[in-house]
Amino acid sequence: MRAAGAPLAAIVLAFCAAAAPARGQSDGFSFLRIEIAGHNVTNTVWKEKYKGWLQIEAVEAGSDAPDARAGSGAAPSGSWQESDKDGRRWTDFAVILHSGRAGAGRLSFGFDDPGALEPLREAQKHKSLIASAELDYYDMESGAFIGKYRLRGIRVLSLEHAPPSACPTYGLTMTFQSVEKI
Repeated sequence: MRAAGAPLAAIVLAFCAAAAPARGQSDGFSFLRIEIAGHNVTNTVWKEKYKGWLQIEAVEAGSDAPDARAGSGAAPSGSWQESDKDGRRWTDFAVILHSGRAGAGRLSFGFDDPGALEPLREAQKHKSLIASAELDYYDMESGAFIGKYRLRGIRVLSLEHAPPSACPTYGLTMTFQSVEKI
């Protein structure tokens, strides 16, 4: 797990370094509503309407299609980036959903507040299948709302603690069986 943490930490640091320091405190964050074993996973959020949700940042998605760009609704090839994270192509979350629906894939994001860790660790440990989650996705640069999505068939793959100087503090990667814009 240590070997996988180094590339994740580098990606997390790159996202923090690229963030514009003058943004308002609500810019660049997305919100995930997910329930694990009857408990809502939550942390401290800046927007009151998302109380009870998990505030996340630097959301990336990867497709499990053989060629991530060739699937239905895929975006032009220039929007996918090669990553050392796990040998897959990763992109901003909304890029995989041009048709409004996408098949199986992976989602990776960061968060700071450790209040949400225990249900996520338990889900990873027991390889639990989480029925669904809702994601309100915001643009990282402008803070503009992009859309609301439903992820189905979720499994927690990794939960990593970033180095002390990193922002965000934790990185999470999960798989999903499908996702659609709602």
